[in-house]
Amino acid sequence: MLLIFIILACMLFSSLFAMGSAVLFWGKQVLEVSDPSVIQSNPSLIAAYKYMQMVNHAGTFLLSGFIYLFFTDRQRIKRISTGRLPSQPQIWMVLLLIIISTPWISKVYEWNQSFSLSRWPSVEQWFKQTAQQSEDIMNAFLHQPSVKGTIANFLIIAILPALGEELIFRGILQPLLSEWWKNIHLSILITAVLFSLMHLDIFGFIPRLGLGIMFGYLYYFGATLWLPILAHFLNNSLALVASFLSEKHLTNIPYQEFGSVDNPWVNLLSFIFTIFIFVWFYQARTKTQLTRKEEHLL
Repeated sequence: MLLIFIILACMLFSSLFAMGSAVLFWGKQVLEVSDPSVIQSNPSLIAAYKYMQMVNHAGTFLLSGFIYLFFTDRQRIKRISTGRLPSQPQIWMVLLLIIISTPWISKVYEWNQSFSLSRWPSVEQWFKQTAQQSEDIMNAFLHQPSVKGTIANFLIIAILPALGEELIFRGILQPLLSEWWKNIHLSILITAVLFSLMHLDIFGFIPRLGLGIMFGYLYYFGATLWLPILAHFLNNSLALVASFLSEKHLTNIPYQEFGSVDNPWVNLLSFIFTIFIFVWFYQARTKTQLTRKEEHLL
């Protein structure tokens, strides 16, 4: 309850601060214009919305996470900030994981898009409108060929979500649930469900659930929060890379379909090799534990 209260309080504070300061810098138009097509054609509005998105995300996740840890577990702040960095083999395996898993995650995303809430048409319409608005804003952000626009995109789309969301979900919530239930697998699953629900996109719920489970096991097997942060960053960066390639006319594939393959065997192999990578992480964790036990005995 304390964590929920702090997150909601920080969300409200960061939203009000973002809107108030944006009005000071860009004028009242940032609150009056909500049409994505108008925003996309106005570089000043794009900059304002990027700024508000950055402040909102940093306040909702990073600020709330550190405030919660400050009041409940200050030692964990030290462990997270000065914790062990991933080894070089782990970094390469995370990079391989994101590349290898892209086909089956993309296929699951396509399948999830056909999900229907026909029994609750008003609810379905709300989810569709929310998803479309998010996609329109994302397209407005991505269609920025300038260097400053690209740097801002990496900060808003890749860096801040990787740091803030992993701090809250894998750094705080997953260990908390594990302490309650004494079951790491259930904790990883519930954390992944909450992670996916947080995005308010029922038509992308299942692939995000899969990503959340992957990030959870990376944290569990790797024993460092930097592993899921790296994986989250690389996954979100794929959209930026795909958008850049599309903007430069180096590919005709939209960023939403980047990595999607229609061949079922490719998707099956993608999933199987994803499992193999986690087997590698599991074996590496087991080997590390045995080595530490032997050193302790010596």
